[in-house]
Amino acid sequence: MAGLILFIVPGVIPHGMWSGATPALVQERRGVLRAFSRSRELTRGARWTIFGILLVSFILYWLISALSGILMLMSGGMNAAALAVPTLVVGTITNVLLGTIQASPYVELKQWKEGDSLEDLQVFA
Repeated sequence: MAGLILFIVPGVIPHGMWSGATPALVQERRGVLRAFSRSRELTRGARWTIFGILLVSFILYWLISALSGILMLMSGGMNAAALAVPTLVVGTITNVLLGTIQASPYVELKQWKEGDSLEDLQVFA
């Protein structure tokens, strides 16, 4: 339990702080280090909310993966090739949704802090 607290909890703080680095890198065409600084600036005051969003996303991903795995095991005599297709479909849909969920705080924070409209965010709108 102490290892969990010592390694996981400190890792959550930079993850929330830098969660907008990729959208900032893509949309604002900044360098990597400037994108991390921009993300830190945008997430200030909203990091617990971002942490909550990412936590709920992770839990949903885990639940969907577990449910699809249970359903595939219950299907019984399917071979590995038949199990690959549903696994790929569920994984693709889930990862697309998670990618959207991770980019949306950047859009919301940019609108909240700078009043930008969605027309300015063509990549994510």
